[in-house]
Amino acid sequence: MMKETSHLDVVADAENLEKLVDWIASFCLSHSPAAEFEFQINLCVEELFLNVVHHTKDSVKSNALVHFSLWPQTEGVVLVVEDTGAQFNPLTDAPEPDINLSIEDRPIGGLGLKLIKEMSNKTSYQRVNDMNRLMLVFGHGPLLEN
Repeated sequence: MMKETSHLDVVADAENLEKLVDWIASFCLSHSPAAEFEFQINLCVEELFLNVVHHTKDSVKSNALVHFSLWPQTEGVVLVVEDTGAQFNPLTDAPEPDINLSIEDRPIGGLGLKLIKEMSNKTSYQRVNDMNRLMLVFGHGPLLEN
C-alpha cells in the first residue's frame, strides 16, 4: 500500500527527537519500500536534526522550526529537511573528515555528514525562500522536482 506524503514540523530542541523517530516508524509501517531503509532514515534524521539544534543561535532556538517530509516512491523514499538557519550546504560546505588521523588527533564533527552521504543513494541541497532544503533519496528513485 502506497502512503501519502507525510510532513512533520518540530521545534529545534533535542527533546523532540523521539517525535521524529515515532513519525518515521509510522510512515515506514504503512509504506513497505521505506521500511527497508528505516534504520538509515533514522540515523540521517538524527544527525541532521541535532546539527540544526546545535547550530541554531540560542536567541532563536525557542521557536526555530525544522520541517521534515517523507515522500513515498515505488522503490524507496525521499526525505526532505528544511530549516531557517544560516545558509549551509552540508554536501559541500562541511570539510571532509580525515579518517586516517587517530581519534585523539581528529577534530570533533564531520563524521555524521559523511555517514549521511554514504547512507543515502542521492542527495541534493538548495537554498529556497531563505531556507536550507536538503533532499536525500533512500532506495531507487528520483530526486523531487521543485
